[in-house]
Amino acid sequence: MNRKIVIGLIVAAILVIGSTVALAVPSLGVATGSYIGDTACATQASYIDCFTGPYVSGANEGFLIGPSGSDLFVFSNITDADIWLMTTSDVQSANSPAINGTPLSPITLTSGNHFDGYAPTPYYGIDLGAMSTANPLPNPFNPGQFYFESEALTYTGSILAGQYFFAVADDNGIDGLQGQGKHSKSDSFSPKTTSAVGGPGTPPPPVPEPAAFLLFGAGLMGLGLMRRWLRT
Repeated sequence: MNRKIVIGLIVAAILVIGSTVALAVPSLGVATGSYIGDTACATQASYIDCFTGPYVSGANEGFLIGPSGSDLFVFSNITDADIWLMTTSDVQSANSPAINGTPLSPITLTSGNHFDGYAPTPYYGIDLGAMSTANPLPNPFNPGQFYFESEALTYTGSILAGQYFFAVADDNGIDGLQGQGKHSKSDSFSPKTTSAVGGPGTPPPPVPEPAAFLLFGAGLMGLGLMRRWLRT
């Protein structure tokens, strides 16, 4: 789908979601063009229904990750801290994800050992830098002005239901990234309700049809015969 169309759909969904109930949006999120939620989202169009459930049986809350090559839209109202786009170790080992062509790197938390809801650790991610203010999101996102950036996600295989990409802001005033723990002051991170999750909408890259292989083989055979004919 055309990137401008996807962005337009997301902005339209944001406007509809917030039109009924003007509640505060979590400061970080990773969006796509689709959302896994109850059908009440379409009819009631309220923030509380779309982002806190109830949810379709067997589905995980969150924005649905598309096929390899699709965009993730990282959004936030935090503009004075680096934003990290992260995933869990099982996604890293099974899917070898890359953001804008750059592989993810292992993340070492300087204190705490996790971000609530995201496992298994260690995490892998990429530092996107401070949030660009080039792409503002319209109200009803609040409090404050929200912005978004588009990041291309490529991967192998299929990202499964319950496997997430989430955002973390290095915003707690302590160098490095700090997770949650008994004696830890955690950096801000996106909850599952505003993060991107795998599921039935994340098919693997297309596999060539048998007919394509036959055509490819026939082409090679034809080249071989032509080469022999030219030599005679």
